[in-house]
Amino acid sequence: MAQSKLYFIGLATICTSIIAVSGSRIVRDVSKEKEDNSLDTNSDTLRFVILALRHGDRTPQDTYPNDPYINDKFEPYGWGQLTNKGRLNQYNQGVYLRQRYGKFLGSRYSPEIFWLQSTAVDRAKMSALLVAAGLWKPDDKQTFKTDLPWQPVALHYQQDNDTLLLIWSSCADYPRLHKLVEDSKQIKEIEAKNQKLFEDLSKHTGMKIANSDDVFSLLGTLEAEENMGLKLPEWTHEIYPDKLIELSKLSLQMTVYNEKMRKMKAGPFVTKIANAMKDKSEGKLKPAERKMVMYVGHDSTIVTLLAGLNVWEDRQIPGYSNMVMIELHEDKSGWNVQVFLKNSTTEAPHPLKIPGCDFACPLEKFLTLMKPMILTSEEWSEECRLKDPSYVSGKVPPP
Repeated sequence: MAQSKLYFIGLATICTSIIAVSGSRIVRDVSKEKEDNSLDTNSDTLRFVILALRHGDRTPQDTYPNDPYINDKFEPYGWGQLTNKGRLNQYNQGVYLRQRYGKFLGSRYSPEIFWLQSTAVDRAKMSALLVAAGLWKPDDKQTFKTDLPWQPVALHYQQDNDTLLLIWSSCADYPRLHKLVEDSKQIKEIEAKNQKLFEDLSKHTGMKIANSDDVFSLLGTLEAEENMGLKLPEWTHEIYPDKLIELSKLSLQMTVYNEKMRKMKAGPFVTKIANAMKDKSEGKLKPAERKMVMYVGHDSTIVTLLAGLNVWEDRQIPGYSNMVMIELHEDKSGWNVQVFLKNSTTEAPHPLKIPGCDFACPLEKFLTLMKPMILTSEEWSEECRLKDPSYVSGKVPPP
């Protein structure tokens, strides 16, 4: 595994962005947090929390020859970067987490209590730090500048060959299996039925649109532009988003298409979660004080986790700032795992029931159900060993 790196964002960058978006100074009122637990989970039984989030709203990262904004620099952000809306939404997710878990976490940040990890992509790193900014405003002893309601939080990420949140090139046999799925009879039949749509999109965009991945990429571009308030071309009105959604879902489905691919892609993440839950219940988690772990990635990261847990409902495309919340509780009946999906920054999370278990899934049952996804590093390496030495992997898709 590539060595983790610590990443700190400049004070002026994060605080200026937040204050500029909100239009007012952000002040933490700890007393109010303690009084209002309407959003708080049952902290009396809560013992550990693992979170996975998609980054916030971004500018386009891809374009097409006929894109009216192809030469736009998307100032002041740049291509593929968080917008002010995305920054604020991520920050607000942190505020929500403070409201929900404040009593459980306590008011003072410590790297022993909280672990933060993202992919190495700028928008994921920035999103992670923005969530942390909303969650961990400094208390009196951690305040180092009286008019700055922010403190640095350590961020970890793998620079190259991400083996947890963004698996592709880190698993040599995975791209080969993905290509087999692309070329399968079932996928080719679906593509044949959508040939007219591909032709229309190719004509409008000025580039070849030939499969679901191309459609998903185009959907992401149009969504980002619309989200920025940019006027979309006339031809999109009859196509976007409705006629692009099902093929985009297929593109995501193909990343976890069968059990072997799910094991390669989701195995390390599910294993990490399962082992942490087990260790926490047995008093073996290190550091023992740890209460929360947060991972920030991309739509594919969320799909990978949901598919690994077998709770990906209706092949839903994760939106910006979507969050999976996995809680470990201990009550009079023993230890149990509860999973939630927060697919809106303004609505409450809804529970996800793992097939074969109650919503509050007993830990031992959870571990049994997850057993097909749980792998040692040696087992995962063997799964990922390239089985066809003649296969040459193509370009790694952007996250």
